[in-house]
Amino acid sequence: MSPMSTPTPAKARALPSRLTLGTVQLGLAYGVANRAGQPSAAAARAILERALELGVTSFDTAPAYGDAEQRLGEVIRGRDVFVTSKLPSLTRAGVAPEDVGRAVTSAVESSLARLGRLDAYLLHDASDLVAYGGRLLDALSSQVAAGRIARAGVSVYGPDDVVRLLGYPELGAVQLPLSMLDLRMLPLLPRLRAAGVLTFARSAFLQGLYALAPDALPPRVAHIRPWLGQLIEVTASAGTTPLAAALPFMADVEGLSSVVIGVDTVAQLDANVADFARPLPGGAALAAAVRTRFAAVPVDVVDPSRWPAEAAS
Repeated sequence: MSPMSTPTPAKARALPSRLTLGTVQLGLAYGVANRAGQPSAAAARAILERALELGVTSFDTAPAYGDAEQRLGEVIRGRDVFVTSKLPSLTRAGVAPEDVGRAVTSAVESSLARLGRLDAYLLHDASDLVAYGGRLLDALSSQVAAGRIARAGVSVYGPDDVVRLLGYPELGAVQLPLSMLDLRMLPLLPRLRAAGVLTFARSAFLQGLYALAPDALPPRVAHIRPWLGQLIEVTASAGTTPLAAALPFMADVEGLSSVVIGVDTVAQLDANVADFARPLPGGAALAAAVRTRFAAVPVDVVDPSRWPAEAAS
């Protein structure tokens, strides 16, 4: 894309809504519990329109999510929304250090052409920060200065990446995993909030596993069965289930800017929005029980990047 055709982004929205609709499910057949596949273009549009009706005005996407950016842009262009997208991994693409600036500019312009705005722009691969350091930070800062992105940040998998982010004032947003079984990030939330970093929590349902019974888990995540069984036991003591408690639990976590959810249908979206607004069953007692029982769950249980690969059919 030439400089003359660089799209002019919409005016940045200051803050995301408390719920952010993730769009990976709209662009790919995603999730270990997904049995329906990718929604049709019409179904994806219906989900996005319904989100806006419900006051969900924050959206998360990425070029890696198939045609999610395109589908999202067709609906939200010109509307007052908050859009987060991500820089494809420079490390995996083998980008040379001297080419980082051009690679970032090209990626930003491509996403802007599809979306019309970039209120937050995250490194999809946190290892890029280690590999390219100051060159990458300078490239992102140039995009902010040019008004193409409102703020830069990182999508992370572990606490070490968050600590690294806190060392760079150029980065003002982070997407991190957090759920009832994955509490690794809780101690870092006060530091992020004090630094003025927007915090987006993803994986509230651990890729949909909270909707399954332990004996229904796919074989590649069978090692999670004991932990899911314990979570069922803890939530049952409060008269609820992991699925019903997941979003109310997240809504009560202090320091989060927004919670990212992903849905396959309008009905799922309606249910998630309603659940997020409900009080946590069992209240503070259940929250305390969850934080105590699951304070040290093994990383290979809660980090999907460490799960065994899907067996070939």
